[in-house]
Amino acid sequence: MKLLVHILVILASINHCFGQNDLDSLLKELEETENDSTKVRLYSFISEDLWYINPDSALLMALKGVELANEITDDEGKSYNLLSAGTSYYTIGKYNEAINVLLQSLRIAEKRKDEATTETIYNELGNTYAYLKNHSKALAYFYKALELAEKDTVNGDKTTMFINIGDMYKELGDYDKAIEYNKNAAKLLEHKVDDSLGLAIAVFNVGDIYQIQGFYNKADTYLKRSLKISKAINDNEGVAYSYNSMAQVFYKTSQLDSCIFYAKKSIDYSKEMGGPEIEMEAYKTLYLAYKKIGNFEQALYYRDLQVNLQDSVFNIDKEKEISQLQSTYELEKSRYENDLLNKDNILKQKEINKKSLQKDIIIIGSFFLVLISIFLFRNNLQKKKVNALLVKQKFEISKQNEKLEGLNKIKNRILSIISHDLRSPLNSLQGMLVLLRSASLTEQEIKYLTNNLNESLKSTIFFLDNLLHWAKSQMEGMNANPADFVLDDIINQNIKLMQTVASQKEVSIHLESFVKNANVYADKAMVDIIFRNLLANAIKFSEPKNIVNISTEEKETAIVVSIQDKGRGIKLDDQNKIFNDSYSNFTTMGTAKEKGTGLGLTISKELLEKNDGKIWFSSVYGEGSVFSFSLPKSAIQQVLLN
Repeated sequence: MKLLVHILVILASINHCFGQNDLDSLLKELEETENDSTKVRLYSFISEDLWYINPDSALLMALKGVELANEITDDEGKSYNLLSAGTSYYTIGKYNEAINVLLQSLRIAEKRKDEATTETIYNELGNTYAYLKNHSKALAYFYKALELAEKDTVNGDKTTMFINIGDMYKELGDYDKAIEYNKNAAKLLEHKVDDSLGLAIAVFNVGDIYQIQGFYNKADTYLKRSLKISKAINDNEGVAYSYNSMAQVFYKTSQLDSCIFYAKKSIDYSKEMGGPEIEMEAYKTLYLAYKKIGNFEQALYYRDLQVNLQDSVFNIDKEKEISQLQSTYELEKSRYENDLLNKDNILKQKEINKKSLQKDIIIIGSFFLVLISIFLFRNNLQKKKVNALLVKQKFEISKQNEKLEGLNKIKNRILSIISHDLRSPLNSLQGMLVLLRSASLTEQEIKYLTNNLNESLKSTIFFLDNLLHWAKSQMEGMNANPADFVLDDIINQNIKLMQTVASQKEVSIHLESFVKNANVYADKAMVDIIFRNLLANAIKFSEPKNIVNISTEEKETAIVVSIQDKGRGIKLDDQNKIFNDSYSNFTTMGTAKEKGTGLGLTISKELLEKNDGKIWFSSVYGEGSVFSFSLPKSAIQQVLLN
């Protein structure tokens, strides 16, 4: 699904006051004019022209406009420049800063009752929160923008709001509302010859949702129409999206030849318009299609292309996730400080009330000796209540301090792992790339380095996935979404994925005592992480020529999975450190000097506990180890047993 970015119509609508919005002429006019109000407007226009050419320069111009507007007390010009600064921050990926300045612009626009500018700011805030995956907050801002657009029958942009609201409902899983709003947009755009792009997006969104819901005939009709419109207006991005979604329709209907044809067409157009996200999705579709028809060589080829392309963009996503973790920590710290300040004020106020009460008692006591005992008694009760409140509040503050310290330790550990354990594999990858650029390498050497590079990428991505799952479980907590599924699929899939790593160490993976079609009730994605971690550990600590045995066993209410290696085993003194919170950083090198972070077993234990499972191990130093875990049987099997 595609979000329609709302153009800042407020800035564009006043450009006619200053002539053609050409960058060179605007810069010349800025240099020549002596009118400060004119300069403020020109700064906003120049910033607008630089958004997608040089967003840093666009931000600089907008901030200069804000500074000058403050000097001459020009609220209108300040609002425009803050709006442009917010869009510039959004373009360069500084989303917190974007939200901050957009809210400043919003306060001014609302105070001036400038509804057109307010509509634009609401939409820009919605776009920013949508990018941060805060779909509920984004939806709230889009609805506010729609309300103003419906009031302005001349310049209001209802179609953009309909499309953006539809996109948020799609992300929230409410597909019926998502289709409704996109169809409303398409209906308004049917007869607008100047907005074919918006029509193409709305029609595509409807088709894509039908594809997700499984209404393939309806999906085919809308996707073909979107494709026709996109081709007519030379919108290569829209063509790429349409082809990609059509490929998914054919995959789901098992028309694999057509699926492969349209996925490749999507890749061709994606490369023309430079859209790595669509290209990666098409590679994934090709990987699944070739895998389904049994052509594993082609499946692996497109899987490698997907991973390699993902490597070029994943740093941005990971940095954003780490930034969100940091923001969570800062937010908790800010809340703690505010709570502390509020409680301090409450205590001071109670102390003032207490002194006032004592003064009243002294005055009244001089006239009414009989009432002294009563007031003293009440005063004593008040003191006890205050003391009890103090003890309770000190306890709460102590708990918040402990929580804050825990968050700080988690943050420090994350940054330490990133700065040390992630830097080493990335430096190795950089070194391999330098070698690959060398013209003196033979074809055999290039093939060897390419294979090593691919495996290093998989290992690094696997490490990052573990790190982010662990960080999320510590900072936010993770909720399992259990469902019935066949355990065989995960076991077989991970054996194939780890086969290359095992082969490099000359380690064989065998299945023995295997319960076929074992149904369990758990979160499938979490179980996938658990099994992959344990299998990776078994290979890591195996010696060359060793065998890793995998077995499953059916118990009364659970399925038990065991992974046995014939490696060096775990020393007796170290066995009590496994799954022990006091030794959460404990890790050892593999038999081929592979480094670890200590996160694999930690995250596996946490994920199993969230799925009502258990994990245990046995090990004899010098002979090997067996790691086992249990998962509840599926609900159907439980009923049959009872």
